[in-house]
Amino acid sequence: MVQAWIYVSLSLVVISTVRGSTVCQHRDDIEHAVHGVYLEPHEHIAKRVANQPPRFTMYYDSSFYQLSSAIQNTLTTVMQQVTTLLGQTLQLKPLGMPILLDHQCATTYLQFINGIRYCAATCAASTMCGQVVVPASHLQVCRQCNGGGVSSCTQTGTAGAGVSNTDYILYVSAVSTSCGARLIAFATFCQTESFLDRPIAGNINFCPFAFTGGLSLGEIMSAVQHEALHALNELMTGEITFNDRLSVLTLAALQDTGWYQVNYSMAQPLVWGQNAGCLFAAGSCLGYTTSKLASGSSIDPFCNHYAMTPDLLGCTIDRAAVSYCNLIQYPTPLPTDYQYFPSLGSSYGGGDDLADYCPFQTIYNSKVCSNANNNPSTNYFAETYGPGSACVLQGSVGWSVNNVKALNTPGAGCYQVQLST
Repeated sequence: MVQAWIYVSLSLVVISTVRGSTVCQHRDDIEHAVHGVYLEPHEHIAKRVANQPPRFTMYYDSSFYQLSSAIQNTLTTVMQQVTTLLGQTLQLKPLGMPILLDHQCATTYLQFINGIRYCAATCAASTMCGQVVVPASHLQVCRQCNGGGVSSCTQTGTAGAGVSNTDYILYVSAVSTSCGARLIAFATFCQTESFLDRPIAGNINFCPFAFTGGLSLGEIMSAVQHEALHALNELMTGEITFNDRLSVLTLAALQDTGWYQVNYSMAQPLVWGQNAGCLFAAGSCLGYTTSKLASGSSIDPFCNHYAMTPDLLGCTIDRAAVSYCNLIQYPTPLPTDYQYFPSLGSSYGGGDDLADYCPFQTIYNSKVCSNANNNPSTNYFAETYGPGSACVLQGSVGWSVNNVKALNTPGAGCYQVQLST
């Protein structure tokens, strides 16, 4: 196995990244998480100041090396970039001892003796962190009570050397178990320390088949960043885009955990809904769009047309991708509060329940402008995908390529652009 030393931390939730349509889901792994791992006297940690970036150790499972060398290099590069960002953003109280993880128990029943965790029955035959078997060198002795009282509790086996100079162990795997049809990756924490209940170990699993479809470096970067950031705090968004933002709200949530001090200068602006006013922030999407339509204004970032055809394509709010309105028809009526389109019927709404079924512009067929793999083989719109490209609304003027094919319907595409000053 290979270990690399970088800076980051993961935390409380399991998240999943799905290409195109993106969601997060909780997984059963959380039920097996080990809490209250005793590492060192609490008074030692309490005296320290949160003034160091989290130290992170990546442990690569053998499954990771089943990926092609090119994909391995891409993923390790992206992980370095993400953890560098987090190292510039977060500080914590560093651990002063090597991390030695506890054994999982054969049953869920526990006993605590002088603050130390014991299995009420016996230790499990192996200890998992997500999809990875934790090596013996990372484990404490087995503490078990064999089904009896305190007098029956024993410590068996030999403790491993542990992992020194680190605040978090991330076990990296690449197995297809639990990977859905379009899943890119998922992550979970597996053990927390006893002083602040801060996660000290977790697993990120990359779905092997997801990296054979021409994902751009930027898309992979966004996916990995989302995995790491989402896992830092359970209050964050349940959605992923190819251009996730580290907002001031996210940083505030991270600081409120009590685990981190944050550098607010690293916050990135939120473009979606920027300067849209109080009605957008505090009202419903129906109230917002109704007000905008009455005044003849744009209802961006929401939409109200039901179709996914080239003539109705648009751009994401930051013009980084071609988009379409995700207004769809559901098989059954939506809850009354979410029925925004009486003229269409009670079963029409946005394709995302996390957005209260409000329809909005979402990426069309993974058409991210910066990804050169998206250049069409039959290029009727004369598009150019790759670095320096942005989404442009084509308007109602007919477009043609060498006077061969004329397209007289409005739409959008990706083109090389140069910003004027």
